[in-house]
Amino acid sequence: IGGSPGHSGHLTLRDVSSGEARDVAPSIPGSERTVLTAAAVSPRHTVLSAGFAQTGSTARYFLAASDAHGGNQRIIDTHGYLASAVCEGAGDTIWALGTKPHATGKPPFQALRHYDSRGNILDQALPTRTSDQEFQLAGIDPKQIRLVCTQDNVFVYDAIQKRLYRYGTGTHKTESWVVEGPAGLGDTQVTGFAVSSENKIFLSLKEGENRQHAVRGLFQLVGTKGLHAELRPVAGTVYARKAPGQFWLLLGADGKDLVYVSRPAPGHTELLNWSPPD
Repeated sequence: IGGSPGHSGHLTLRDVSSGEARDVAPSIPGSERTVLTAAAVSPRHTVLSAGFAQTGSTARYFLAASDAHGGNQRIIDTHGYLASAVCEGAGDTIWALGTKPHATGKPPFQALRHYDSRGNILDQALPTRTSDQEFQLAGIDPKQIRLVCTQDNVFVYDAIQKRLYRYGTGTHKTESWVVEGPAGLGDTQVTGFAVSSENKIFLSLKEGENRQHAVRGLFQLVGTKGLHAELRPVAGTVYARKAPGQFWLLLGADGKDLVYVSRPAPGHTELLNWSPPD
C-alpha cells in the first residue's frame, strides 16, 4: 500500500515468478482522494482492500475486492465503519476488523464484522466498550493488528494489547488469550502473522530499529496454562546480525507450510520460500 498526503493511495501486486508489478487499487467514482487502510490477497487470489474516499469534506468508507489483475471490482459501503484489517470468508464474503472514527460519544459496537458481496452484515463479534478496546489502529499503525481467516475460525492478533482472539464462524463464540514473550527481547513490532491448516499460529517479529543489532525472527504462539499463550522462537530463524539467506519476514501459510521471505544478497531481489515450520 502506498500514497502520500493529498494524493490517491495505490496498491501494487507483484508476481514473484515473473517480476511483473501491477496497480490493483480500487477505483472510487467521483472521489478526489482515496486512502487505503488495509489490503490482503486471499488463497483464491482475490485482492481485498479497505479505506475511505474523500470528496470535499465528505468521507465514504468502503471495502473493495477484485481479481489479481484489478478487474471484476466490487465496492462495498461500510457507512462510517473503517477497517484496518481484512480477510476473505466463504462465498465471496469479507471479514473486517475496524472502528467508527467519527461516531459521536463512541457508543459500543462490534469491531469484527462479516460482510456479504452486497454490503449486508452477516455476523459481528468483539464488542468494544472503551476507546482503547476499539482496535483503532488505522491511524496509528495498522500492521500491529493482524487478521487471518481459516475455514472455521477468524483469528485476530492485537500486538498493542498483547492479545489473541479466535472467533468460531460456526459456533459464534469468541476465545481470547493473553500473550507473553518472547523472552529476552525489547519492544517488538509484528511483521507477519499466519495460521497453518493445522491451526498452528506463527508471527514474525522485529525489535525496534534504534537497536544496534535489532533481532528479527519467526515465533510460534503456544498455549500455556489457562488463557495464556507464549511466543516461542522457531529454531534457526532468530538473528541479530544481518546476512543473506536469513529469515526476514512471514507472508502467510499455504496449507501446513509457511510462506516467508529470506534476506537477499546485496543487489538481488527477495527470496520467497515455502517450508514446514519444524
